[in-house]
Formats: sequence, C-alpha cells, structure tokens
Amino acid sequence: ANILTYAARHHRDVAQMNADLLAMLRKQVGPDDLLVIAGDLMFGEDPAVLNTLATLSGSLILVAGNHDFDKSGHFRWPWRCFSAVVPFLYWHWAGQNCLVTHLPVPVEGLDVKDALSSDPRFSNPSQGLAQVVNYHGHLHLQAVPVERPERLVHVNVGYDHLRGMLCL
Repeated sequence: ANILTYAARHHRDVAQMNADLLAMLRKQVGPDDLLVIAGDLMFGEDPAVLNTLATLSGSLILVAGNHDFDKSGHFRWPWRCFSAVVPFLYWHWAGQNCLVTHLPVPVEGLDVKDALSSDPRFSNPSQGLAQVVNYHGHLHLQAVPVERPERLVHVNVGYDHLRGMLCL
C-alpha cells in the first residue's frame, strides 16, 4: 500500500490498482505483441496477478529488477508467467539502438565503441557509436538528467512516470 502514497497513484487500494493495471494490459496487449516489463513486477505476492499474467495474450519478457528477487537472491515469480526473464535487452530497431534495463544505465557504462564499431547497425561513421535509447524502470516518478544526449537518451517507462504503457 506504500506505493499508493509514494507515487501518488490514484487508486482506492492495492486491489483496485492491480485490477486497473491488469485490465490495461488485457486491453492493449494482443496475441502478436511482445510485452516487456522493465523490472519490479510487484512488491509482495498476489496470486491473482500471477494467474492473470500467465493468461495474457502475446509474449511477456521480464527484465528482472531488484524486487523480482527475494533476500536470498532467488527469483520470486513462477517461470510459467514469462516467455523469458533476462538481465537486459538490446536490439537495433527503426534506426535506433534500444537498451531495456531495470536501472538506468550511466553514460560511462556505454563505453562499447570498440566492441560494436565494426557492425554498421551500431555505429555512425561521422560520430562513432550511434546514440542508444535506454528504456528503464526503477525510478517511479523521477527522470534521469540529460548528460550526453548524442550518446544516451533515458526513457523512464515506469507506470508512475508515464501513467500508462509505452507502446513501440
């Protein structure tokens, strides 16, 4: 229930919040869609949420976040809910280098120019390594300050920041 206050969510209680979020997923995620959750599926456990996730249309990939593991470091959720659970996703799409993580990646963490410079999809001959768009969660209402937009753009895809889903 702390999330309702912390992130100023406009739900009567956690049960209503969960029902509203799951209804949004059912409405927006079709059988041919890929749903990527940028970590922290939920805090605590709600069997109804897990059962609903297992029945959603489309494929569900979880980019694991800190609340997706218990204090012993074990994954909390039934694997049957997901097509994959990964530490991050990286792909080249529509002219962009896309990186999905739970925590925002610092600009210094993207020193991969040498490793990728031979691949034309990831480099720009005039500028070296092309810009990376880092879709991330974790920060709730906060945004990451822009440091070097030519290298890295952060997009907070958390529900609290967007008040909805980001569809690509």
